[in-house]
Amino acid sequence: MTEAIKGTIIACVVVALLIVSAILLYWLCKRRAALRAAEEEETKKLLPEESPVPCLEEVKVGTLAALEGCFSTDGILDAEGTKPDLKGDVVIVEMRPGLSSFETYQSYALYHALGIVGAPIDKSAPVTTNNVQVFCGPRGRTPEGHRWILMHVLHPEFWRVYAGGRGARAITRDLAGALSSEDFARCVQREVRRHWGDGAPFTVEVDSMFVDFNEQIRYFAKGLASQPGVEERGILPHMNAPVKVCCYAQNMCNAALEGVRDAVRERSQDVSSQGARR
Repeated sequence: MTEAIKGTIIACVVVALLIVSAILLYWLCKRRAALRAAEEEETKKLLPEESPVPCLEEVKVGTLAALEGCFSTDGILDAEGTKPDLKGDVVIVEMRPGLSSFETYQSYALYHALGIVGAPIDKSAPVTTNNVQVFCGPRGRTPEGHRWILMHVLHPEFWRVYAGGRGARAITRDLAGALSSEDFARCVQREVRRHWGDGAPFTVEVDSMFVDFNEQIRYFAKGLASQPGVEERGILPHMNAPVKVCCYAQNMCNAALEGVRDAVRERSQDVSSQGARR
């Protein structure tokens, strides 16, 4: 056998070995990819049962979905500010700080629209919760037949809201905590039962005009959205009724929603931290 033939045979063997090696390598890669895909699929199936903490995005979406409908650009009054713009029976919650200084209802748009200017203010039976006084005001009916009850929520140091800074945050946090408390919910439900009967459907509308700056309403909304139970039941979780926070303008509503996102973000970080420690 000549050297040329030997060289050709060796070359053919080498090529054959390379082809076989390439085929084996391709098969191994394909097999590995299939095993990895099967492993990932199995992990996905097990994850909901094994992981006690939902991922961050799930927490955010779930919480925002429960809260976003509670804030509105609407006001309690119509566009002209002359009459209540109610869609049904409503408990109106207002927090005007000056109310504590007067014996009768003064000339204010809401009081004009409700027809109570000059009427005496009954502060005889307040309920105190979270350093905030709550008492029931007048009640009435709109020309369209919708009933309303006016509830007052007063903080003794409300002036700090306009000073800004930490004082404003503390006051808005107190107000949010008072509105979200079981005591306030019981107070509202008691008045509804007394005047409208057991099981009467109603909506709670919170007048946010007491905070006429974006910064303050952002703090207030964050306080409302930070309360336990809001993820499942929305704002004022003990109320067992629809709630609308009236922001009156788009920029105010946007600021309020930023406050909600602040609360959601902090809660999500807390949940993630707890999961990491387990």
